[in-house]
Amino acid sequence: MRHDPWELWYAKHRDTELADLVFAAVKVLLERGVVTADDMRAVPLKGDPRIRGGAIRSLRYLGLIDSGIMVKSTAEICHKRPIGQFLLIDAALARRIMAARNAVVTDIYKVRKTRKGTDAQFEMAI
Repeated sequence: MRHDPWELWYAKHRDTELADLVFAAVKVLLERGVVTADDMRAVPLKGDPRIRGGAIRSLRYLGLIDSGIMVKSTAEICHKRPIGQFLLIDAALARRIMAARNAVVTDIYKVRKTRKGTDAQFEMAI
């Protein structure tokens, strides 16, 4: 059974702060069509704040965003320096991701080591 990259990502990162950041960003993307690091800063974190960059990279890996224009940051810590504004490129995928977040999911997640790394296999029943 072939799974989308977001399904594999979701199985690996579910119930983590990274997932919370990604879902917050997807929500902003669906509302406004763009997301910035300032939007990531609005999400309270318990751990290392540097994970915010990982959320942006995850969005790009999942095929949700593409680079847009540079805009002035609204965060005090950035002193209005330019930051990237990322554009939503797959709204249907964003809606599927939010549906998975809100659904009750039971999964079977198996990880086995291979010569080239880790191979994740799982089934999702929603």
